[in-house]
Order: sequence, then structure tokens, then C-alpha cells
Amino acid sequence: MEQRLANSLRLTINEKQFIETVQLGQTHVMGFVTAQLLQPYRDRPNEGTLSVYTEFSPMADPSYEPGRPGEFAVELGRIIDRGLRESRAVDTESLCILSGKLVWAIRIDIHILDNGG
Repeated sequence: MEQRLANSLRLTINEKQFIETVQLGQTHVMGFVTAQLLQPYRDRPNEGTLSVYTEFSPMADPSYEPGRPGEFAVELGRIIDRGLRESRAVDTESLCILSGKLVWAIRIDIHILDNGG
């Protein structure tokens, strides 16, 4: 089995935003993480939210088209989202600031910059 080392770089914009770039082999990905204080959903007053979105840039591969995310991008976002939720990597209850009033909404935007396989 071939071992690959990932290179990573983090740029912190402020306490609510940061950008992370990761390169594994020839694949290069950039992720934007933002946080916003919002009212919680009525059925989950003690939980914040976590949302994952993916986009395949046309510069990553000529077969990707700009505009709405394609089927593969949507599916990848769902897989990552499900993995984070089922592993409990993010405790959504810990994102609660004031029950029923204020929670953190975390958004992760993943951009595939170079699809190196």
C-alpha cells in the first residue's frame, strides 16, 4: 500500500471564519468554515447546526462545469455530512449558547481545486 502524506495550511480570518487548504498527492482541496449565531430550530432548541457543501471547480477538471453543484458534488457533501454526524465529530448540543434562543450554525464549504485522483 502506498503511503501519502497530506500537506495542510490554515489561514484564520477572525474568530468566526477560517480557510484550510489540504493537498494529498495531486488532489488539492480548500475548505471555508464559517460560524454564525442564529435562533435554533423549534424541534431542536438545544442544538446548533452543521452544514456541509461541496463544489467541483472547473479548474479542478475540465469535465466540471460552473454553476449549480453536480450530482457527484452533492453526493460527496452528503457523505461528508453523514460521516461527521454519525461519528459525532461535532457535538451539536455544545453549539447551544442559550437554549431556545441562540445557537452556533457552522457551515463548511469544500472546494475541489485540483482533482488529482
